[in-house]
Amino acid sequence: MKVEDYADWVAQLIRTLRLPASTTVLGNGFGGLVSTALAIRHGRLFGKLILADSLPAFAQPAKEPLRSTRRFPGAGTARRCSNPTRSSGASSRLRPS
Repeated sequence: MKVEDYADWVAQLIRTLRLPASTTVLGNGFGGLVSTALAIRHGRLFGKLILADSLPAFAQPAKEPLRSTRRFPGAGTARRCSNPTRSSGASSRLRPS
């Protein structure tokens, strides 16, 4: 199973549960990889994305699944929020610091 498959499964779960577009998704560790793919593939389903202990701390072999997400539009465009504690809308509106 690929990271994208997990992301698609989570997207289907969000639809099935009829979660509101204001839903916040939290990804920790491997969940950070999955939630990143979720944002790339299904970003309109939720309002905010929070990544904790994700991506840079993984060993090189564990980063390989994320490389496959580069083929998706918008991959690699995430930016650090200037004020991470401020609730300012969807992750697509994050401001560079």
